[in-house]
Amino acid sequence: MINLLTDDLPRTVVVDHNSYMIYTDFRDYIELQQMIMDGVDDYAIVNYICGLYMNEKPSDLKKCVHAINTFMKGNVDGSKDGSHDGSFNGKKASRFAFSYKYDAPYIIGAF
Repeated sequence: MINLLTDDLPRTVVVDHNSYMIYTDFRDYIELQQMIMDGVDDYAIVNYICGLYMNEKPSDLKKCVHAINTFMKGNVDGSKDGSHDGSFNGKKASRFAFSYKYDAPYIIGAF
């Protein structure tokens, strides 16, 4: 597992044994999360995800999206399969615990 306090984040994702450079600015992923929370249509979300690849993206769109999703979940070293189903203690999550958009003042204030 990566230690965010001492280790650099990876700048690539691996799809079909090929490494692809991605943008890793946290603001891009906050924007993506906000799009998902706001219910933006899937086409726009997939298009945004494809824009996170720097030079080229995997030809398989499903694998392209899955790689970014896995990166967002923090599975950067392949130690877990990233297949979390959104449940907590067997109960389906009904809403998000926090929002970068609405909780930003509290998050920033914590620093």
